Amino acid sequence: MDNVCEFCNSSFKNKYSVLYHQRCAKYCLKLQGIKNTNYVCVYCNKNLSDKRMLESHEQKCSTSEKAKEIQYNTILEKNKELIINLNIELEKKGEINIAMEKKYQETVIKFEKQILLLEQENKHYKETIAELKSQNERIQSKIENIAVQGVNKPTTTNNIIKIQNLTDEWLKESSNNLTLDYIEKGPLGYAEFASQHSLRNRVRCVDFARKILQYKEDDAIIRDKKGKKLSKKFFESIESKNKDLILAAMASIREEMEDKTPEELDLLIAKMNKFLDMKTIDIANNKELKEDFVRELCELL
Repeated sequence: MDNVCEFCNSSFKNKYSVLYHQRCAKYCLKLQGIKNTNYVCVYCNKNLSDKRMLESHEQKCSTSEKAKEIQYNTILEKNKELIINLNIELEKKGEINIAMEKKYQETVIKFEKQILLLEQENKHYKETIAELKSQNERIQSKIENIAVQGVNKPTTTNNIIKIQNLTDEWLKESSNNLTLDYIEKGPLGYAEFASQHSLRNRVRCVDFARKILQYKEDDAIIRDKKGKKLSKKFFESIESKNKDLILAAMASIREEMEDKTPEELDLLIAKMNKFLDMKTIDIANNKELKEDFVRELCELL
């Protein structure tokens, strides 16, 4: 019989079926002494003896839930180390994000404080402009009064008796007596300090109308018209002490700003702005300051 397997004597309809049987049937392959060639399903790990059977089986198996679970577990196992490393990286990024968020919040708070300071500065400048206008009116009135006093006051004097030499060493030594109270009063305060300390018994106003100051240098008599030379020497001698006092006052205000109410903070900021304005003035070269100082000094001497 042409359609009978010569190894296991099984009968088939045609020769093609016999050949397929001899190539795929496990029990026949065993009788033939041929080791079974396994075709394993990637989804369920089932062994099949024929490639075409494997392909047909895998098409059905690939859509089953069990196959999906096996495929997921296979992928998970292959990428286990990668997933662990990825989780570690995500944890690190989470910590970084927390740190960045904290830094962001600190930056926001810092900028909010700066905005508050700028708003207060703007308010201060508006108030300063109004104050300057008022001061200008008072100065104009004072000039008129000085003019009247100048008419009634002798324009010259020869009171140069018993004054001491005015040296740079003396001016520098006297600057140690400068206090913040004098500085805050402006030209008048500087004039009061000079008349009480640096220039006391060493300078005389000998011509009130022309603002001529007279003093000694190396026993030589100096007549300084409008006090230009003397005012420069005076402010140069107190420049360092003046700056130190202002910076110390600003540092003290910064320390006071901690845990203050909005009202208290407004007052401290106003004081800070006042000292900031003082700090920016070059007292040794500020023409207006020196002129006002000489005028006030002539009134006091």
